[in-house]
Amino acid sequence: MKQYTIALSSEVQDFYERIAENAGLSVERVLSDALFRFAGEVSVQLMQQSCRTEPYMEE
Repeated sequence: MKQYTIALSSEVQDFYERIAENAGLSVERVLSDALFRFAGEVSVQLMQQSCRTEPYMEE
């Protein structure tokens, strides 16, 4: 698995550390899940936007 390093402000770091502690998960897991969910939401929005701007094409 590829690894990345990200910089977080102290407020964001505290936020995700509290979530991780309350959920019984590692901070890395919580951040990974949050980024994965965000990517999914952005993908859905882009697909919906694409459907509105591109006319339907029949074969």
